[in-house]
Amino acid sequence: MNDPASLPSVFAPGNVAVVTGAASGIGLAAARRFAGLGMTLVMADFGGKALERAAAEVAEVAEGDLLAAATDVSQVAQLQRLRDEVASRFGSVSVLMNNAGVGNHPGLPWENGEAWQKLGCPATASTRQKCGASKRAPEITNLVLRPKTHAQILGC
Repeated sequence: MNDPASLPSVFAPGNVAVVTGAASGIGLAAARRFAGLGMTLVMADFGGKALERAAAEVAEVAEGDLLAAATDVSQVAQLQRLRDEVASRFGSVSVLMNNAGVGNHPGLPWENGEAWQKLGCPATASTRQKCGASKRAPEITNLVLRPKTHAQILGC
């Protein structure tokens, strides 16, 4: 799939991609790829030098807009802020890659919910109730990469 023309239309130039855990590893690799395709890119990760370095690196290959958003996905308020900022700046989102997570595998989520929340997977039913619906939630109409975790808070 090296030829952009062979990719699904959600990856078209100008479409919006949001990548959590974008400062390193798979998230950074995906951010580079999406930026190189000309997508508008939102890189969300813990704030600090790692995110700054990653955003500067990706900016070198970016053909579309780039936003580095300091976000701790284990904090509902920060996910809501990210959701609102993306919605107000870019509108709809074509690709949401929920890649963020820190720590070791805590076991089954229904047996150890607190550890899963610390891992960065806060979108449980109770969290969804706390967040509620938002009129400003971006419309995510095309592709969510990874089962729903904080995707629910971001409005999909």
